[in-house]
Amino acid sequence: MDIQLIKNAEESKYIPLAGELLLQTQNDESIFSNRFRSKKMFLLNASTNERFEIGAGIKKYLFGEISYASKEPNYIYFVSLEEETAESFWVILYKYQFDNDEISISYKFSMNKSDIEDRLLIFAIDGNYLLIEQIDRKTNKFKRIILHETNQDRDIPIENSLVGVLGAERIIPISGNNCVVKLGASKTFEQFKNDNKRKDILISSYSLVDEADVVDEFETNEQLTPETEIIGIVNIRQFISENSLNGANVSMERLDVAKKDSTFPYIKITEGKVVYSKFSAEYHSEKIVFYDYENDVKQVRLNNDVYKSADLSYTYIINDTPYMISRAKTQTTMLNLNNQKIEAKFGADVYVKFVENDLLVLSRKKHKIPFFNEGSNYIEVVRFPDIHTKVFTTKADYKYCISTGNNLLIFTL
Repeated sequence: MDIQLIKNAEESKYIPLAGELLLQTQNDESIFSNRFRSKKMFLLNASTNERFEIGAGIKKYLFGEISYASKEPNYIYFVSLEEETAESFWVILYKYQFDNDEISISYKFSMNKSDIEDRLLIFAIDGNYLLIEQIDRKTNKFKRIILHETNQDRDIPIENSLVGVLGAERIIPISGNNCVVKLGASKTFEQFKNDNKRKDILISSYSLVDEADVVDEFETNEQLTPETEIIGIVNIRQFISENSLNGANVSMERLDVAKKDSTFPYIKITEGKVVYSKFSAEYHSEKIVFYDYENDVKQVRLNNDVYKSADLSYTYIINDTPYMISRAKTQTTMLNLNNQKIEAKFGADVYVKFVENDLLVLSRKKHKIPFFNEGSNYIEVVRFPDIHTKVFTTKADYKYCISTGNNLLIFTL
């Protein structure tokens, strides 16, 4: 994997697309409703550094969160905004096709200006179906959900379906049409009552446990409510079709369910596994699940004494082994969750910023004279477990990283 440094990243925003392609956005001149600055958008090849502008002349805005149910889409969507009335505005979704450089309007719908701060989730199921959800940012409640078929320019009613009741929070492509879906909005720690008496699980923290034992402790009945959250694996095209036709009778390999007193704080795909966390307010405990979807193998571990979001264990798969990276005042540690041993330590001046396969991207502050100057920030890349040998280092302020498969892109301020 080649490591590339991209300087002055505050001038642009980069979003990974397919393969080595990135979507690069830069500020343009106009501002919509004194809130959103228009953007110029470019397709950038990370390997060749070639780029060209998409849809010159169309005012584009980073409005809404667009995600794709395919790992290699041959199109992208972008948003334009236009005034409708003094109280409303148009949201216009454009589709850009990579293969023929064609741009077309896929959907146009109206929103109230009073809702301009709402969260808008846009899921591109394929080149023909869009799932759009409007969520109140203050209450985290769904205001509306739309399934739109672009070829027929029609909205498909799904209000009474499983997706219509719970809403889709994440759709993560695995391969082909198979995706991991997270239904239902995640709850915050502030939403749980703090007067619950902690029930003892009687299992040591981070220990490997039998999945059935954990399900018995964490689950209640199977009745679904608007507070229910579900994680499952689906054929996304079949899933959308069944939601539009059969309501709640949908095909899903259900991995887990969270009810009123539990939630899924995070879910991700890493090293061929679905990794997610399930917090139980009743037990003040966290279930960490590693699901190998190709071999249908699930590992479960428990983290006890979880009372705030900072107590959650953010885990990574490195060399097919689960690790938890913990930050304290004096050091950062990497705990092997299989053998319960700390296998790496970093000093207080080092922060682990990004993990990709066995590469760790670190931010380190170095002082010429300890305690007598502000010091300089350095970015270092090491290959675990040999954390003392640097494969890359530069003097810069870290901003974020993107992995494109062949390239690790490090962005600096």
